[in-house]
Amino acid sequence: MPHQRLIPLVGFVAALLLPLHVNGSILRDMTLAEMVRDADDIVVCTVLSVASQWDKGHRTISTSVRLKVSENWKGSPPKDGVLTLVQAGGSVGDLEMSVQGMPEFTSGERSVLFLHGGARRFVVGMSLGKRPLRFDAATKQWMVGPASRKGILRRQNARGQDTSTSESEEAMSLPELRSRVKRLLGN
Repeated sequence: MPHQRLIPLVGFVAALLLPLHVNGSILRDMTLAEMVRDADDIVVCTVLSVASQWDKGHRTISTSVRLKVSENWKGSPPKDGVLTLVQAGGSVGDLEMSVQGMPEFTSGERSVLFLHGGARRFVVGMSLGKRPLRFDAATKQWMVGPASRKGILRRQNARGQDTSTSESEEAMSLPELRSRVKRLLGN
C-alpha cells in the first residue's frame, strides 16, 4: 500500500525536475514599406495545390505550395506563371508538425504574397507577408484582408505604450494596395 501512494509522488517530482521545453515563434511587426523593401517578389496569386511530405531522413515535415501568378508587382515573373514555396510544417497521415506564425494555404484561395529568396522562396515576415483576397459582390472588386497577426511582437516603451511601427490594417481594395505598393517602389 505505501508503494502505491509513492508512485504518483515520484512521478510528480520527476515532472518538476525535467526541463520545460516550449517552442514558439515571435515575429517582428513590419510596416507595408518594410514588407515591400524586404520582398524580392510581390505577387497576386491563386493556390493551385498544397502537399506535405517528410524530409529524406523522415525527421521533419515540409509543405510545398504551388501558386499561379496573375499579377507581378515586384521581381521577375515566372516563365510558366507558376511559383512553388516550400515551408516548414504540414500534415502527413495522422502526424502534424506546425510552426507558429507560418502562413497557411488552401487550394483555390487568392492572396497577395510578399516573397523572398531565389529558387527556394519563402513568405516575408511569415504570416505578415500573406494578404488574403476576397471578392466583394456589392462593390464588384477584390478586397485585401489584413495579414494574420498571431505571434507578433509588439514594442512598448517604459510607460507601457505601444511603439510598434505597424500601420493599422483594415480591408482595402486590391487596386488601392497595388497603388500603395507601386508608390513605395517608386513606380
